[in-house]
Amino acid sequence: MKIQIVTLMTVLVLHVQVQAGEKDTQVISKQTAEQLLQQSVEAYTIFARTDLSKALVAKGVAALPELEKALSAAHWHVRHCAVLTLKELAKVEGNRAAIKPLVPKLAELLLSDPSLGVRVTTAECLGELGEQGKGAQEALGKAAVGDKEPWVSASASAALSAVRGDMVVMMPVFEAMIRSTDKAMRGDGINKARTLHAQGQDIKPLIPALMDVFRKPIYDANFSHQTRDPAMELLVNLKGDTRELVPFIVKDLRTAWTLTEDGYHPYQQVTLTILGRMGANAETAIPVLEEVIADPSKFGCTPSHPDYKNFIAKSQESIKRIRAELEKKGGK
Repeated sequence: MKIQIVTLMTVLVLHVQVQAGEKDTQVISKQTAEQLLQQSVEAYTIFARTDLSKALVAKGVAALPELEKALSAAHWHVRHCAVLTLKELAKVEGNRAAIKPLVPKLAELLLSDPSLGVRVTTAECLGELGEQGKGAQEALGKAAVGDKEPWVSASASAALSAVRGDMVVMMPVFEAMIRSTDKAMRGDGINKARTLHAQGQDIKPLIPALMDVFRKPIYDANFSHQTRDPAMELLVNLKGDTRELVPFIVKDLRTAWTLTEDGYHPYQQVTLTILGRMGANAETAIPVLEEVIADPSKFGCTPSHPDYKNFIAKSQESIKRIRAELEKKGGK
């Protein structure tokens, strides 16, 4: 009996909450765009601002005049609510031309707004505009490499691609990202370069930056698959002369494992694979790979380690790939 009473009370409470929520939604929907934006001052959570934004989105492009004013509001909640709304409106292709006149103001917010949330959402909004947001490409480029917040940088670089920025703008940005000492930004830059290459764009000017990925490596095993591995893939596809990189890569192979307390660094396994990917250009690395096969412990992987056999197998596979390409070229 007690359980039935508790269950009934719970159902009644939920029913009241739903009715209250529906009533609130009806009240919000009847308010003007100006009133909704004024309320956002006291919308202290992203959820509250999102609710107000949904009501603004329902008004369509008719709300643009008030949204434009809100972009210059003193309170960041109002600015954030406005860009949240513009971002959602921009997802509808038919709205983009109407939003385009606001692009200069959005570019200004991206570069100067003190609020992280406003800058991130602004970058995302510009990306949603697609080519209609191309007028902000310079600002997106600056934010991609200059904003101190990684979230903003990543959103801006993604938006720069989405607006189909000019190559003359994108190339310096992606080069700076590839040369970054921040592992996430470096990986993002290389990934953007891969996308351009897949689209048939000429990215050969990025070869020096891609080479520096190996001259100035970031010792993080988890990011090697997002930095060094794809960078070498690009260099091979671009027919870059990677022979000069062999000493740097071999040095990593011999010393990177000393950077961890347990004497083992997963970074090494990526290095072994990279040498094979280089093909004939890694010919001078064959003796070192043979050393790994003979005794992986000298490179940080003891016989008791689970990856001991992998070290040997990957070294053997790389030698096989190098020699196969040498044979094709008439070498040893």
